[in-house]
Amino acid sequence: MIKENGEALSLKIATKDGKHHSVTLDFRGIPSSQAQVEDKFLGLTSPVLGSEKARKVVDMVASLEKLTNVNKLADLLNPV
Repeated sequence: MIKENGEALSLKIATKDGKHHSVTLDFRGIPSSQAQVEDKFLGLTSPVLGSEKARKVVDMVASLEKLTNVNKLADLLNPV
């Protein structure tokens, strides 16, 4: 059984041998829109990579299917 209340997801499973398992995943604070994901990424990576490199990573990932060489992305992720 799966229950969702907008902030959490609960999953309960009963196996054939009679065991019961459950897990609840808390979604509060998890970004749900593309803009929220980008804002969170930039907030976490800009202090390490610098704002310009972090923005380039976002742009490159947004057009990943057009990327001919992933080494360019890997180089941007290097904080040095």
